[in-house]
Amino acid sequence: MADHCRLGLETLREDARLWYNGYRFNLKADTSVYNANMLLYFVDSFDRKRCEYPEPMLDENIASDYGKIMKMFSIGNRDTNYSVLELLINTGEAQASQRRKFEFDKGFERDDFISLLAYMGFITLARKTLSGEVFVIPNYVIREFYFHYFKVELERRNQFSIPNHTLRLAVEQLAVNADFQPLITELERALQLLSNRDAMGMDEKHVKVLLLTLLYQTQIYFIHSEREMGHKYPDILLLERNPLKVPFQHLVELKYCKKGKKADLKEGWAAKRQEGIAQVQGYLQLPEVLRLRDLAAWVLVTDGETVEVLRVESSP
Repeated sequence: MADHCRLGLETLREDARLWYNGYRFNLKADTSVYNANMLLYFVDSFDRKRCEYPEPMLDENIASDYGKIMKMFSIGNRDTNYSVLELLINTGEAQASQRRKFEFDKGFERDDFISLLAYMGFITLARKTLSGEVFVIPNYVIREFYFHYFKVELERRNQFSIPNHTLRLAVEQLAVNADFQPLITELERALQLLSNRDAMGMDEKHVKVLLLTLLYQTQIYFIHSEREMGHKYPDILLLERNPLKVPFQHLVELKYCKKGKKADLKEGWAAKRQEGIAQVQGYLQLPEVLRLRDLAAWVLVTDGETVEVLRVESSP
């Protein structure tokens, strides 16, 4: 594929690794492995005429199977399982004492559930601690599944709906016109619904997860959360996703202002806005960021209900 399409071999390998690699079944293993079915689908469905990646990047038959497997979240204590889902969404990892067998007559606890996720390929071994094993999300395909399911659970638990069609149109406006407002409107609506139900102890972390959840419902961008760039970590990067060509890529920094401190000189809204602008201007000077084509940079300031969005230009 690399020779035929004159694609960079390292780029091809890296993209395949991010999408389909990451599985480790023994902590003594030196390298992680690919999901063979996913990788074979990629090779077989690669458009050699146009030299484009498959669309979608995952075989729909496999996607359907994973959707059925997600029903495992209803096994045992659903609230405990949901807390594991939140942990994985927020941190990308979960710790447990790995079970070698399941004894359902003795109950199905948190360690059982995390072990089951590992055996089904939804998480994989990363490292060992004194109290057990640490499991992580292996790749981008599985991360997408988690965010899709998280939206379903969020809607079910809080009895509201966020139409995917509306989200697709909002992200399309962001991609084509660098217009963030339609997506901000959907984010504010979701935040206000959650705030009214006091469903989440809202803070910057939760707002960011909710924004990522909305973004992951579309297949327009390759989404990075706190990707290391020059020893700095922008909150969100929305990068072009082969085979799609988009007029704009995006860098987003999120700032949270507690409701009771909006007027505070050090911790208030204006101070958070200025802090975010300074951070983004710093990111825009990084060589890795300068190489990104058609990049729009943003600061989002929120109190957990309302969101202000500002586009930031690089400092002179």
